[in-house]
Formats: sequence, structure tokens, C-alpha cells
Amino acid sequence: MKDVVIVGALRTPIGCFRGALAGHSAVELGSLVVESVNRTYRRSCICGG
Repeated sequence: MKDVVIVGALRTPIGCFRGALAGHSAVELGSLVVESVNRTYRRSCICGG
């Protein structure tokens, strides 16, 4: 198998200056994306064998 496909997507949230996301660092928000990609990848591997 050599085809690469995107099976899901997640965006980091966009907020305003000193808004609801002010207490979260860029690293915390970015880690949500990485965790989602890892979950999706593991599901694909389990289903695909």
C-alpha cells in the first residue's frame, strides 16, 4: 500500500486576545491535534490489520 489519505482533521481553536483560551498555552492546544491524529492513526491500523 503506497497511497496516503487524510482520514480526519482537527483544527486548533481560534480565540480573541485575553479570551476564554487565554489560560491555555499554544503547546496545550497543539497537543490536542497531535492526540487526535494518533487516535485516528491507531484506529486505522487496528481496522486495517
